[in-house]
Amino acid sequence: WVIDMALGPDASNVQVAEKHRVIAVESNLDAIAEAGKKYISDKSANSVDYKTLVTEKYLEPVQPVAGESYDGIKIESGGGKIEVVTAKGSEVTKVY
Repeated sequence: WVIDMALGPDASNVQVAEKHRVIAVESNLDAIAEAGKKYISDKSANSVDYKTLVTEKYLEPVQPVAGESYDGIKIESGGGKIEVVTAKGSEVTKVY
């Protein structure tokens, strides 16, 4: 019982920290989706990938906060879903 109490707050802190990282990743995905929609509108493109958004200066490089990679993200003109996986295995998805 004493061991459970000692581990409880630490486990809770880890969960809170992971939740905050997931929120930060969601914010990053929002920024990528918005930049992608602007690029598609400006260029009359059908799609754009993350690397092009950075190269074309529509977006500053996004810093990973939970071991995720944004390199494979592609925004489609008709809308869709983008997702990444954190180092701890949490899938974070954004519908745009």
